[in-house]
Amino acid sequence: MNELLIFRPPGVMRSAPDVINRKTIAGLCGAGIPCSEHELWPQWWAEKIWASALPGKQRLFEYGPALLSLAAHRRKIPNASAVWINGPASPLNTSCWFERAVLAAGKPYIFHLQDDWFSVPAQSGRAAARVRLATLTVVPTEPLRERILALFPQTKVLVLEEAIDIDRVRPLALTADDGVPFFVWSGHTASLADLKKFAGIFGRIHAKFPFKLRIMCGERRPVFEAAFPWEWMPYDRAAESEVLAGAAAGLAPLEDSAYSRCKGGYKVKTYLAAGIPIVASPVGHHARMIESGVNGFLADTETEWEEALLKLLADRELGRRLGAAARASAVAKYSHEVLMPVWADGLRAALPQLAGR
Repeated sequence: MNELLIFRPPGVMRSAPDVINRKTIAGLCGAGIPCSEHELWPQWWAEKIWASALPGKQRLFEYGPALLSLAAHRRKIPNASAVWINGPASPLNTSCWFERAVLAAGKPYIFHLQDDWFSVPAQSGRAAARVRLATLTVVPTEPLRERILALFPQTKVLVLEEAIDIDRVRPLALTADDGVPFFVWSGHTASLADLKKFAGIFGRIHAKFPFKLRIMCGERRPVFEAAFPWEWMPYDRAAESEVLAGAAAGLAPLEDSAYSRCKGGYKVKTYLAAGIPIVASPVGHHARMIESGVNGFLADTETEWEEALLKLLADRELGRRLGAAARASAVAKYSHEVLMPVWADGLRAALPQLAGR
């Protein structure tokens, strides 16, 4: 076989499903790095346990289906050129027995870290244990690379820009329009706190120009108190284009913190791919992806948020121009077709074992 084995959590446990998917694999193979994608743990078990109210469900998963799945994966290691693991192989522990098995077999171990877990007490130990072991740590942004090197100066860290699937998320024409403009926020339920902090701003805007807010997240209706109309839709990656279609703006508020400055901006890339204008906080990677007045607006203060959103509500032609530029940005900068050859070059340079494959 002698290919790069890429292991990732099942879809129900991932907040950025396009980063590792079939197009990632096809792109790397096409760029000269044979590889294959594998779920770390069974999707059906993850769905049942994570959706349940069982006490200690994470530990049950750790020492049940996850353990059995990893034991089966271990047999694949000897035939690999290298092993890439998106996050920890075992969700809770810091023993890293699977990662150690990769190294014991004489294979390079690639630790893929998508967020600044060092700022999250419950995850810091797991991340640190794996960075210390990894032959190579892969991250989405330069600030996260700098964060790791400040803590572990001797480690090898490679920045690989995250891709968005421009075929899965794409501009769609509205099939029906009730005449009421809407803003959309799509993301992980844990990130909803950033949106809630802006409820007052949205209320003031609604008093000047009526709109509704569409929230797409999770599988249960979130608690969101607002003095303006809003609707919730469960997250469905297959329907994401339909949910985003026609939005006056995609919202990406983000509190400025060490954690936020390291994020890869997957939410913004989703809006870009859908071809809708974006209004986002100028934090971290956002400032690199958004050019104010071209494909969206960067808004820092409450006044800037109000001005940008009111401008998009009042001028739909402006929104269409910015949306077209947003889509062009996604295609030219963040598609798998563009980024996978860059990934392949970076991996070959970082790991001589992959060169010439």
